[in-house]
Amino acid sequence: MSAFEGIIPILATPFHDDESLDLESWRRLLEFMIDLGVHGVTILGVLGESNRLNDHEREELIQSAVATVKKRVPIIVGTSHSGTRAAKHLSQMAQNLAADAVMVMAGKEPVPNDDRIVEFYQRVADGLTIPIVLQDHPASSEVHLSVPLMLRLLREVPAIQCIKEEAVPTAPKIRQLHKGLGERRLPILTGLGALYAPFDLEAGSDGFNTGFAFPEVLDAMFNAARGSILLPALFHFQLNNPLWPDAQPYDTWVDGEDNVWVSDGGQGGTLIKFDPKTEKWTYYPSPQFTDMPKLAIGGNGAIWYCPRSSSNAGVGVLYPDMSKITTLAAQRPVNVMR
Repeated sequence: MSAFEGIIPILATPFHDDESLDLESWRRLLEFMIDLGVHGVTILGVLGESNRLNDHEREELIQSAVATVKKRVPIIVGTSHSGTRAAKHLSQMAQNLAADAVMVMAGKEPVPNDDRIVEFYQRVADGLTIPIVLQDHPASSEVHLSVPLMLRLLREVPAIQCIKEEAVPTAPKIRQLHKGLGERRLPILTGLGALYAPFDLEAGSDGFNTGFAFPEVLDAMFNAARGSILLPALFHFQLNNPLWPDAQPYDTWVDGEDNVWVSDGGQGGTLIKFDPKTEKWTYYPSPQFTDMPKLAIGGNGAIWYCPRSSSNAGVGVLYPDMSKITTLAAQRPVNVMR
């Protein structure tokens, strides 16, 4: 297996309450991921809050990761920056600290220009001896990379040895990239919380590079796809339970009765329950508009959700008596952070 195949989770960066780095938790997180059997780790990505860290903090995290991992799995370091010199500096730092690869998004330009993007990657690659992962994530970079431009980058910047494809819809673009590559073999990973995992695998994805909370689930899917084994439950779910209109599923949780709860931002904060026994969906519209709420389930079965973007921010709860509940209740915080 190449260094860019399988499950390579994006790691969050742990902090103390005073906002200093929590390196003890960092080391535990790395060991935990390795114990799960991941094929690599990516640090200082978007999920790792890299844009909030100074160079000294980045250096501490990379040094600690390298010392902890001890080459058991590859370490990819996010080095994206809107400035070319800054991205080059961060990439050189990662290389000097013994990282195995860097992941770089193109910087946004006032006027989109393919030649400028090629120059950006050429200058970042100059002097590097470790590979570059080309990250195509327009939601973060605001840069839209066409398939012809990406194929040009692969031709003109040999240091690019992997693509992380996150421009939706991902599956068709993966197919187009494979077609454009012809007989050349180059790994293509996908992210986006593995929302489109089965479609990406079917299109030829080489694995997942994402902050998905359960890498072992992705690993099972990856191994099944590599063995040409269809996952009956997964494909049954696809065929019989297509996504609802305008869906933007964000978080999932399984309750004590094996019901799958899904939070969705596409309908203003809907919570949805799927009963695998009856294959029935139940919708619970939120009384407040919210962008993709996070979910948690209490010991008594209560479904708690936390709105990320709401005019009336707070915490909502779906009461435990789920067979009778028809509405959601929201509790606004009082005298918090006044």
